[in-house]
Amino acid sequence: MRTLDTEYITDLTKRAKEGETEAFAELYGITYEKQYAYAFGTLKNKEKALLALKETYKKALSGLNALAKDDAFFSYLLMINFETCLEVIRKKNPAEISVRIEDEHYSLSNLKKLPVTESIVMIERYYRKKRVNSIAGFLEIDSPGVREYLKRGKEHLKKLLQED
Repeated sequence: MRTLDTEYITDLTKRAKEGETEAFAELYGITYEKQYAYAFGTLKNKEKALLALKETYKKALSGLNALAKDDAFFSYLLMINFETCLEVIRKKNPAEISVRIEDEHYSLSNLKKLPVTESIVMIERYYRKKRVNSIAGFLEIDSPGVREYLKRGKEHLKKLLQED
């Protein structure tokens, strides 16, 4: 898989937000391989993965202007892909799906309230049961970075529970 050039993706995202269809088409081309691997890994079915991707990119395009940080396109797309795959798998509201983290149970809705990268790392580790090195390779960060996101994610979740 190709390594993602964050500066280039950020530039393409800005241009796509300005209405350049070629920029979004290029974002699609750059991110499709990883997004397909993610959808297929989640759904374990080629046809369902392709349908999920079609919906993922439609949602991404329609909500692109709401993306606050242009350098977060990959994370934004991954969260949409996850939610779309989840809809295909469960046909349930994410608030109804419980994820066990240590001795606590959290809804996927709570996990999605975390900062984007923390949310992705927590979902990958505790919902999809991925190993730290697998998450690190997929997100192109080092294993200690993944562990730090996991630690911060747990702290943020405890605060969320206290606020609720």
